[in-house]
Amino acid sequence: MQARRVLGIDPGRRHVGYAVIDERLLTAGVWQFPPDVLPLVLPALVRQQAQTLLRRYQVDVLAIEDWVWYGRFVKEAPFVTRLIGALETLASQVLVVEYPADEWMRALMGYLPSLDPYGWERPSWKAQLRTEVGSRLHHQWPVMLHASAASAFHDSDAAGVALYAQAVQRTGCRLQDVSRRVPPRPRRRQQPHR
Repeated sequence: MQARRVLGIDPGRRHVGYAVIDERLLTAGVWQFPPDVLPLVLPALVRQQAQTLLRRYQVDVLAIEDWVWYGRFVKEAPFVTRLIGALETLASQVLVVEYPADEWMRALMGYLPSLDPYGWERPSWKAQLRTEVGSRLHHQWPVMLHASAASAFHDSDAAGVALYAQAVQRTGCRLQDVSRRVPPRPRRRQQPHR
C-alpha cells in the first residue's frame, strides 16, 4: 500500500511548522509572522499557506497538532484555537485530522519523558524527538545552534504529527492509552541511621 501524502501542521502563536510527507519528507519549514501582523489576520494567512501546499503537493490528509492547554500556553489558547479552526475549514478539500501532541509523540518514541506536563517541551527531549522523526523519514535536519529559539522544533513536530497521521490512516487505529507515561524511577530506600 502506497503511503498517503500528508501535510502536518504544528500551530503556534508566531511560528507555525509545516511538513509534507509521503514515503519521505518532501518539504518542511516554519512560517514566521512578525509581531506587527494583527492576530485576527494570522489564521487566514496560515490557511492560505496551507492551501498552497495542499495544491502544490496534492495532499490527501491534513494533520494538525491539537494543543493541550498547560499553564504557560494558556495565553496562546484563543489564537491557536482560531488558527486550528481556520485550518479545519479546508475539510471540503482534504481529510482533516487532529492529534494531541502527547499522543503522537508517545506513538513515535514509545514513551513520554516524565509526569511533568512540560517534560516533553524540554530541549533535550525535543532534540531526541527531532532525531527520531528525521530517521524515520531518512532526513537529516539542519544543526540547531539555539535549541531554545521559539521556532526551533516546529518543522520536525509538523513532520511527526504527519507521520502519526499516516500510520493511523494505514492501520486504521490510534494509540489507545495516551495518559500512561513512563513511571518515575523508584527511589532508593534510605537505610535507617543506627
